[in-house]
Amino acid sequence: MGESTNSSLRASVAGGLVCLVAGCAIQAPTPLENTYWKLTHLGDAPVTTPERQREAHFILHPADKRVCGSGGCNRFTGSYELEGDRLTFGRMAGALRSRASEIARSWG
Repeated sequence: MGESTNSSLRASVAGGLVCLVAGCAIQAPTPLENTYWKLTHLGDAPVTTPERQREAHFILHPADKRVCGSGGCNRFTGSYELEGDRLTFGRMAGALRSRASEIARSWG
C-alpha cells in the first residue's frame, strides 16, 4: 500500500509485550475501520521493520467485524466491536511461525 493509505498508530507496551487491550477508547481523525494501522512506536521508542519481515499492522473489517494483522512474523485474526469511541477486541487466534525457516527459504 502507498504511504498515503497507511496510517500511523502509537502503541503502549507493558512488560515488553505488545497487547491489544479490550475496552480501549480510541479517537482518531482517520476512520478506525478499513484503515491499515501500522505500529510505529512502542512507548516512546520508534519501531523499524527488519529486512524481509512484514511490518506490524492490523485492519478492522466492518462487514464481518473481524480484525486481522501481523505482529511482524506471526499473523493474527479475531473479532471486535466498535461502539462510538470504544473499541473492544474479542477472541483472538494467531499463527506461531519460525522466522528462521522463512528467511532460509528466501535465500535459496
